[in-house]
Amino acid sequence: MKTQRNSSHTNPVTREQAASAILALCRTRGRASAVVALSLFGANHLSNVRDSQYGALVGVCEAAMSA
Repeated sequence: MKTQRNSSHTNPVTREQAASAILALCRTRGRASAVVALSLFGANHLSNVRDSQYGALVGVCEAAMSA
């Protein structure tokens, strides 16, 4: 059985976790993919992403890396 990470019933995603996800995406799929992921949140840097959006950003990064 697969469990969901960082769902609304667990601890919120931290900035460090979001940064790690962006870096992992950049390393596996390239900088352009990381830029696209950030742009989905109206951002060009992680500092422009709201704390409440970190979980969704991590999910986008994970989905992009597994595609």
